[in-house]
Amino acid sequence: MKKLAVFPREFKSRHAWLLLTILSIVFAEVLSGSAPFGLLNPPEFLFLAAVYGGHLLVLATFVFRRNRVPTLAALWTAGAIFGMYEFYITKVLWDNPWDPVVVTQGIEVLTTVVLVGFWHPFMAFIAPLVVGEQLLVKDPHIAGLFPKWLRQPKRWVAVVLFVTVATNQGALTANPGVLAIVVPGTALVLAWAARHLVPQEKVESLADILPRGKPLFGVGFVVAATYLLFIPTWRPEVSIPVERQMIVWFIYVALAVLLVRNLRNPAAPPTVRIPHPMVTRRRVFQFLGIAVTASVIPLTQVYAVVTIWGGAVIVAAVMMASAVRGAFGGGRPGSVPGTGLESNLRRVDDLHDDEGLASTVE
Repeated sequence: MKKLAVFPREFKSRHAWLLLTILSIVFAEVLSGSAPFGLLNPPEFLFLAAVYGGHLLVLATFVFRRNRVPTLAALWTAGAIFGMYEFYITKVLWDNPWDPVVVTQGIEVLTTVVLVGFWHPFMAFIAPLVVGEQLLVKDPHIAGLFPKWLRQPKRWVAVVLFVTVATNQGALTANPGVLAIVVPGTALVLAWAARHLVPQEKVESLADILPRGKPLFGVGFVVAATYLLFIPTWRPEVSIPVERQMIVWFIYVALAVLLVRNLRNPAAPPTVRIPHPMVTRRRVFQFLGIAVTASVIPLTQVYAVVTIWGGAVIVAAVMMASAVRGAFGGGRPGSVPGTGLESNLRRVDDLHDDEGLASTVE
């Protein structure tokens, strides 16, 4: 009888850390077109791994060590703290490359709301944790924090496709050569990650594999070193007076208070496992057809970007209200709309079209 190899915990954990880092870079940078070669260019990958992997691992460790079943508001607040790096590392929230719409004390308000209130909380933090938990944890629950209609994989794929087309239309039409390299190259990296970084044996919770002790100190050191390196060297022409920084420090403190208070009590979401495989040849051709068609329709990018930014502002406002209510409201801080503390964990592997979680292998 062949013996199964038994690896030390650190070996499996480091694979999980790399997997979560790759997912964060893909969702936040590659899909948006900000860094299409994020997984293919080694120097760029190292920088993005330090920023995205470092912030995700440190914040996720803080969240899941204190609450193994955090609420969506707690995860959103941690993701918003994640997004605040745009003030000091990239500095795009002080002097953004887009045309400023509403500027207060040198801070571009709309960009801050979209990036800190929507993009980084969901694309850089929550989405990687949802996928990572599905691949690494026995009873994943983060997807269960969302309403039933948002748990449907088809709708998530539609959202991701919409965002990708909206933010990459220029690449789809003006530079097909780049697209021809990025799409298969990124797909190969993801296939390698699925083959080599996803263990057969699942853990009980993400808290069991997130860094602790010396590894956590090492990740924290990398994050701190990134700030110390980029604050004085990246876009040094951007002036950040102390009075402007005081506003940002206040936002940091406010978000930290919201996070700590939202971590007081656990949520009680259902266990939601998305069945596999979700990809079929027909769906691949359908999505490619939609993407190509949308890319050549005039003003597609304009309509899509306006929709995304408008929707992002609404989502950010709703999540901020939810975080404040969870922290200071009279309701139970651990409750989540649509689930409640009284909910029992349940599997949805066998649910079908009513929740859109069934898949057909073709």
